[in-house]
Amino acid sequence: MWVTAQAGRDPGNGELVPGGLEGQLDRAISNLEAILEDCGSSLDRVIRTQIMVVGEPDFDVIDAVYGRHFREPWPVRTTFGVAFLAAEPGHETVRVQLDCVASLL
Repeated sequence: MWVTAQAGRDPGNGELVPGGLEGQLDRAISNLEAILEDCGSSLDRVIRTQIMVVGEPDFDVIDAVYGRHFREPWPVRTTFGVAFLAAEPGHETVRVQLDCVASLL
């Protein structure tokens, strides 16, 4: 299954969480986990992730957050910097967005 465009928004109020890249990526992965579990999958079944970061990616932060959520064998990951990410609903600064492909089996 594909899960796309997960940002660091609190699912209760739709607002971006504080903490910059680290806080937003942590929340985006938690949101991803909730969607996967609702569909009968899990983070353990993620095959591939794509992380888009505004500006130059801070790999130390990304690796630390990724390591708190995923275990070996690590999903394949592509990480790249972008000029901007869509900023609905209040035009806040979205620092990171995450997509994944996961198995349902």
